[in-house]
Amino acid sequence: MRRPVLTIIILVLLLLVSSSAWLLTTEDGNQRLLSWTLGDKLQIKSYQGSLLEGLSLTGIAYSDAQLQLTVESLQLHWRPVALFSGLLHIEELKASGIHYTSLGPTQETEIASAPLSLPVAVRLDSMEFTGIQITTGTDVQKIARIALQAKTAEK
Repeated sequence: MRRPVLTIIILVLLLLVSSSAWLLTTEDGNQRLLSWTLGDKLQIKSYQGSLLEGLSLTGIAYSDAQLQLTVESLQLHWRPVALFSGLLHIEELKASGIHYTSLGPTQETEIASAPLSLPVAVRLDSMEFTGIQITTGTDVQKIARIALQAKTAEK
């Protein structure tokens, strides 16, 4: 009786490990993961890479009842293994042609007085966003370029 139960447990574990590996290391797996989490709200024209190796996306469109967001291109290079030591390490994050439109009623957002508390330390080696347009009602703001390097205190 023990042998069949042990065999079933091992097979289930192997299935879980292989499914997780497929979801995280392949383009098809990443796209399926995004589809499961965001559904039809997110559209991506071109998807290259994987969550573990780095991503290059083009033609990104996200829409829900409150907002529309389009991004012409996005590149992400990070070190996912660093998460095991409590660090979100993003080596490079680049995005261009970013258009954000608020669809909901405009409301003044009260800024919280408490500092932001993150579950992990963050290291951002290079971030650059170009061609940003933010539309709220009839107000349109354009930003040519934002660049940032940042690091939070270690946890």
